[in-house]
Amino acid sequence: MVNAGKRFLGVDLGAKRVGLALTDEMQTLSYPYKTIHRKDLYTELEYIMKEYSIEGIVLGYPLNMDGSVGKRAQESKLVAKEIEDKAGIPVHLIDERWTSVEAKRIIHSLKKKPSKNKGKIDEIAATIILEAFLEKKRQ
Repeated sequence: MVNAGKRFLGVDLGAKRVGLALTDEMQTLSYPYKTIHRKDLYTELEYIMKEYSIEGIVLGYPLNMDGSVGKRAQESKLVAKEIEDKAGIPVHLIDERWTSVEAKRIIHSLKKKPSKNKGKIDEIAATIILEAFLEKKRQ
């Protein structure tokens, strides 16, 4: 059952930038929200959680191409645990292999240059991560 008015926040965690996406209140659609600096992550999350009644966070889990857990995936697990501890809401890890490639493909299809739209790529990747989570929830 969907909690009307509650949303999920999608997060594409990068070394310098973090792409964010939100669901609508019915949790049926996701859309790019914004890109932030990594150093501002916890401050932004606090604001977004209050402003948008966030039920849970969906964090990209960058597994290696063979499905193994590498350094970046381990870091994502640590960040997920830290967010859960600080925010008191669940963080769902979703395999994010190929999301950046797909996001760049979308930017290309819009006749834009990926090199000039890195923030948009991060937001789109967060949206793809969030869409994968919503699809999993529907099944």
